[in-house]
Amino acid sequence: MSKAIFLCDVPVDLKEGIYKKVREQARVISSIVGSCILFSKPKGQNMAVYFANGEEIRQNEVEDFYGSVEKELKDCKIAYIRHMLPSPSQLKLIHKIKSSGCRLFYEVPTYPYFGEQIKESPHKLRTAIRIAVDIAAWPYLYSKIDRLVVIRSNKKVKIFKKMFLISNGIAESNIKPFDLTCHDKNVVNIVIVGTLYAYHGIDRLLYSLKNYYKKGNKKQVILHIVGASSEIDNLKKTVSEENIPNVIFHGTMTTEELMDFYPQMDLGVGCLALYRRNADVDTTLKVVEYLCYGLPVLTSGSFPLETERFAKVRLKVRNNNDIFSVKKIIGKLNSIRIEDRKEAQKTALSELTWSGIIRKILSGT
Repeated sequence: MSKAIFLCDVPVDLKEGIYKKVREQARVISSIVGSCILFSKPKGQNMAVYFANGEEIRQNEVEDFYGSVEKELKDCKIAYIRHMLPSPSQLKLIHKIKSSGCRLFYEVPTYPYFGEQIKESPHKLRTAIRIAVDIAAWPYLYSKIDRLVVIRSNKKVKIFKKMFLISNGIAESNIKPFDLTCHDKNVVNIVIVGTLYAYHGIDRLLYSLKNYYKKGNKKQVILHIVGASSEIDNLKKTVSEENIPNVIFHGTMTTEELMDFYPQMDLGVGCLALYRRNADVDTTLKVVEYLCYGLPVLTSGSFPLETERFAKVRLKVRNNNDIFSVKKIIGKLNSIRIEDRKEAQKTALSELTWSGIIRKILSGT
């Protein structure tokens, strides 16, 4: 049985979307290679999660993170690293990985990410220092990696020779089969899911909804916000202060709960203020989930995978801070055929699952 290792600094927590993503990536790698060990190095608890033939076998704490990884390099064929802050220990490990004969894949989950980190960080100076360390270590990292896996958030950035563009993905097990149907046309249910930040631009949507009702529009629009974060706390305050009706805060939901929730929705919301992170491509995982459930998507950007089928279910607003016409959005939403949604869903389930994406990464196609 061949072996792979996967390194990241994501806490092992099945309630968190980022961990569910890296866990699924490691699981899929194990189904292709035979086995994979996911080494997690967040602040605090270092963990190793073991997979074999697509199944999680066990997990345990590790005291010496880099030492534990080095012990697994024997007979290792693939090393996959999700971007972490470079350190002398990490650079030394990367040298040993290459010396062992492993193919080294290095993922940058948002490219470029410098602007986003500085804008979102409450500690600008500390973040600037981290970025300076990144830049200093980058030439060495780039010389060692075999493939640089990136999710591009801005179409204007340069693509280097070793880069391999991907989109975010989803696990097939997270999709529950159901029949796409038309809902009550007198009510529009809109959903936004995730750990929200300012660049998601939900404040734009709230003020646009306020304007929609102010103009006397009768059709009921219900906004469902699923998740928990400081930004969501800010949104609750806005809803209360501005007296915006029909906004429901659900808190966090499990994957199983979302499986039953998505089919009740009419429209999924991605990022409505991508400019706030210097981006014009909506790379968020929530967009992938919406498409896999056959939901039209409201966004201020392009999709990482541009196809005619996806274009038919994308409702795009300008990438700025202006309010927009909810009435026009509803009109465009009503013009989308069930057949268009089914075709987009079929394409998403074929192209946007981690099983297909990881296979393309490892094969280079």
